[in-house]
Amino acid sequence: MNPRQKTIIGISIAVVVLLALVGAIARKEKGATHQDVGREEDGALEGKEIFFTPDVPEYVELSKPVHETKDEEGGKAALGIFEVTMTEEGFQPNVIAARQGDIAQILLRAIDGDYDFAIPALGMRRVVEKGTEKLLSFQATDSGTLLFLCRDACPRSGGSGKIVILPKE
Repeated sequence: MNPRQKTIIGISIAVVVLLALVGAIARKEKGATHQDVGREEDGALEGKEIFFTPDVPEYVELSKPVHETKDEEGGKAALGIFEVTMTEEGFQPNVIAARQGDIAQILLRAIDGDYDFAIPALGMRRVVEKGTEKLLSFQATDSGTLLFLCRDACPRSGGSGKIVILPKE
């Protein structure tokens, strides 16, 4: 390989690295705007999507998981499995409430079509084909409200809901 070829390869590598860096910075800045909590005084959105807010509604009660394990003596997190059914009518239930510190597993069931389910604040997304189930797990580290929604394969009525993380007692 002659010196001119080495120079061209070096410049090409530098350009690729620079483009990757610029792309990473742009993605990071775009993600930061979606994480912002933009509210007017009356609670309406200011044109921004809210994926997480530290607010916990007062009226929400802890959801009853379909399966639950507790380790009260060892100080470990409890595990709760919550079922969400996806149909043309939307997600059911569309509100899930878990306790801060617990591990939540959401069992997603697509009944009458292919759907996707995303929790943007956690960077999670699953595509669930008709007649199948998928499991999505996370630890509820911070109290607050997480938005879940569909991105591409949505129910006819749209699809969104909330996961409310209640503070530790």
